Amino acid sequence: MISVNGLIINALKSIGAIGEEEVPGGYYQNAALHELNSLCTELNLEDYISECRKEKFVTTTGTVTIGNSDNFDIKEELVPDSIKVVARKVGNRYLRLIKCDKATIYARNRASLPTLYTYGQEYDENEHCMKGVIFTDGGTSATLLVIYNKKLPEYTIDDELWLSDMTVNLIEEGLKYRLAVRFKMPDAPIFEDGFNDYKRLVQNVNGQNNPMTYENLVGGSYLDNYYDCLGGVGF
Repeated sequence: MISVNGLIINALKSIGAIGEEEVPGGYYQNAALHELNSLCTELNLEDYISECRKEKFVTTTGTVTIGNSDNFDIKEELVPDSIKVVARKVGNRYLRLIKCDKATIYARNRASLPTLYTYGQEYDENEHCMKGVIFTDGGTSATLLVIYNKKLPEYTIDDELWLSDMTVNLIEEGLKYRLAVRFKMPDAPIFEDGFNDYKRLVQNVNGQNNPMTYENLVGGSYLDNYYDCLGGVGF
């Protein structure tokens, strides 16, 4: 855990924008806060912040709604920007749905179990808030696994970052580079190299601990038919 203010001060000192005993003024503070929020959104969309990954199980027909309301299928204060995986329960397994456009879904017979999906955001007039909508080609009830990255809040100077040390270090490296570019520091390429090196490190660690790969789960073992029978696939 680190405060947003502390992270900004560390980054500004590292690039030489302020002295060791100096407190950043309003201009530096506001610029750094803007860059920090933009950076966090970018890293989250690129799957670098593993703490944001969420898995939810929903039983529904046709659509799944996500937003800040108890009337939605999945309650989230902030609507996620994208959905990583939607998979349908088939016996004792979950098989991934294929992402496509709405026109393709409308062209299909929607009287069966879902195999395709698309995702978008829209305003809900009844709840008076934005919501995310996962739209499938299914017309019968099914249990779905939804995997997405929870959207990070818009941080203020008084907030704290409750993230792992590795993620905080990544954000700090990225903030140094962004601020060096913004303030036209001659050492910006050096900070860029440091940021890219740390991104590779985080990718390696995430790949070892919890790889963010979303391949289609299609089995591939000669025992699949046996396990399908035990799991009730097709029934």
